[in-house]
Amino acid sequence: MPIRITCSDCGKTLKVPERLAGKKGRCPGCQAVVSIPTPAETFEREIDPPTKRQRPQQRATTPESTSDDEFGFLDDPALEEDDAESTYSVGSTAPSLPPRTVGGGKQKQPGKTFQAAIEERGPKRQTYKEFTSVDAEPAGRRDHLFFVFMLALIPLAWSIFLPQETVADRVIQQIEEADGDPDQLDAEEIAELFADDSLPGAHLSADSWMHWSYAGVATVVFLGLLITISGRSATTYDLLVTGIVTGTAGILMLLAIQWIAFHTFGFWLRGRGILILLFMIVKFIGFSYVCALDPDTGFLSSFFGFTMGVGLCEELCKAIPVVWYVTSPRANWKGAMLVGMASGIGFGISEGITYSSQFYNGYAGWQIYLVRFASCVTLHAVWAGAVGLLMFNDQTYCTDIDWEAALMFVVKYLSIAMVLHGLYDTLLKKELEVWALLVAVVSWVWLAMLFYRQRDHQLQTA
Repeated sequence: MPIRITCSDCGKTLKVPERLAGKKGRCPGCQAVVSIPTPAETFEREIDPPTKRQRPQQRATTPESTSDDEFGFLDDPALEEDDAESTYSVGSTAPSLPPRTVGGGKQKQPGKTFQAAIEERGPKRQTYKEFTSVDAEPAGRRDHLFFVFMLALIPLAWSIFLPQETVADRVIQQIEEADGDPDQLDAEEIAELFADDSLPGAHLSADSWMHWSYAGVATVVFLGLLITISGRSATTYDLLVTGIVTGTAGILMLLAIQWIAFHTFGFWLRGRGILILLFMIVKFIGFSYVCALDPDTGFLSSFFGFTMGVGLCEELCKAIPVVWYVTSPRANWKGAMLVGMASGIGFGISEGITYSSQFYNGYAGWQIYLVRFASCVTLHAVWAGAVGLLMFNDQTYCTDIDWEAALMFVVKYLSIAMVLHGLYDTLLKKELEVWALLVAVVSWVWLAMLFYRQRDHQLQTA
């Protein structure tokens, strides 16, 4: 049975399905958020009130009535709309009214029971298209498509267990084919062997633009999968815009932080105030990047650098668009996760374009492109999606702008993703690829736990 509610802003009467009782939705007229009462808080009347009848001011002294009062309810004060629930329930019998005259003395028939009136009227068609719920779509089969993302880890596992020749091996092979001795050639002689800027076995030439097409394919596949899983939880506009914003503005923000951090190396400021504090934060990030990228640093130093430098900056850039979503009136738990994953996908694809043009084209084989545009993209999506769920469940530090809120934002929302991100990069740096694959699987398990815990909670409270 549908529930009738009235928008407090525009006064429009809405019909919503009973399964949405206790939740919130948007009024299609003024877009205001409307709370849907539970059946215990409202009394639903299936009979539409007469639209043309004007209720008389003095009910007791007015002898005439119109024929619109078909069932004899309107002249009984006990059946006023505001008091209907406390007086009668569905199926109860209203007291019979005494015969009364209308017009030329014709007697009006006594009132009918509420249930009899409904049965005589017949079933009423229910339409809910004009009401939009702001809660996540009920759980369904499409939720299991969530695991399709795990297939993107196959290229990573393939590259670990069935590796291709390294760049160094192919350089030595090229030198030996030219009847040269790798230990005797100087830099100029080696440069002449690779005048076309491409190594043997390279998938793309150094000046190729083909990696942009790989980015386009990854965008279509990942975005299409997100839209399929989403249903009504997040709009295509939200997912697409989030990915674009993170893939452009987010990457630019990351590059700006890195540029400032590296160019302040060896430079110090003294004093007090907010600028000095910001300068020290930038110096800390720069030191972390040095620890991460220096090939001579140990495991713990590299892990510290990748976590507090790379992990912090990248997860923060991906989280900013999610803050914008979870604080909006249309936010829901599944939408928060999907918007976070869209942010991670945008970041990962943009990063793949950068790495391809600067490091892979002319040197790397085809396998690295598959890893970069599939496995690495989905890992960025996993970490950002989990952050989105954490934000939605506790938005305490999403709106405050102060130092305590900023610190707790990192600790409460980003810390686990930072640690997993930093550990994954450190293990790859130390050539512990199997352990890095294990971290990727653990990241998926973490997101799956958050997802199904929230899903089960929704099913229990629905």
